[in-house]
Amino acid sequence: MLLASEVAQQHAPAADLPMFASLTDDSDLWLVAAQDLYRARRRRSAFFTGDLFGEPAWDMLLDLYIAEKRNERISITSACMAADVPLTTALRWAKQLEAHGLVERTPDEKDGRRFFLRISEEGYARMTAYFARDRASWTADEVPRQKVRLLIQNDIPEQQRIAKRSAAG
Repeated sequence: MLLASEVAQQHAPAADLPMFASLTDDSDLWLVAAQDLYRARRRRSAFFTGDLFGEPAWDMLLDLYIAEKRNERISITSACMAADVPLTTALRWAKQLEAHGLVERTPDEKDGRRFFLRISEEGYARMTAYFARDRASWTADEVPRQKVRLLIQNDIPEQQRIAKRSAAG
């Protein structure tokens, strides 16, 4: 995968380059950040109707980023479920993400009718750069790695979501 620093050199404003230059390795912090953001988006739907805040492409990117960090393969159907919109709408957004080079579609070697969707190197690097900028205080505050590991290991809602998605497809 590309490093966020490589993507930043190509796309970030010059003023932001020093911040990204230090991103020479990946961090579990960005997994926790992605999970936190995805969960917050799902929690919001308990208070507001779902059609008020539609960003299916962003939800898919978050889900695929989390899956990549966990070395999980995600079927296209499962990725569409993460978007929390009708399947046809999610498929259109998946095609847009693929056209922009942010995700890749790969065939299932065992079942020729099924395809997997994964975040591309470019998409992964951009997401990492986004979290590094958005959650810069996390690195400045030195969030303890032990706490991050506990959050990942004890992530019951996330484990339930994965089990539900695995059963679906």
